[in-house]
Amino acid sequence: MHSLTSSVSYELEVELWDQEGKYASAHYDSFRIEAAGDADYYLRVSGFRAVPGERTAGDSLSWFNGVKFGAADRPAATNSCYTGFANAGGW
Repeated sequence: MHSLTSSVSYELEVELWDQEGKYASAHYDSFRIEAAGDADYYLRVSGFRAVPGERTAGDSLSWFNGVKFGAADRPAATNSCYTGFANAGGW
């Protein structure tokens, strides 16, 4: 993700469905992953907006803006948010 998002500006569309099939979404005007040394990354998101006419998922990712994290193959250093779900990947 860092290689893909570090050189070009991207938007992020988050789409969620619950167990009952209800849909919600969120849109961010800017999304990128920045390198933070040899093993860590930083999440960068901004520009949250609800998609008109759709149920909003809320602005849950802004809380993680600037948070350091690791990947399943490169766990984060101490004092960061490891999100590799027991080395299986994912957020």
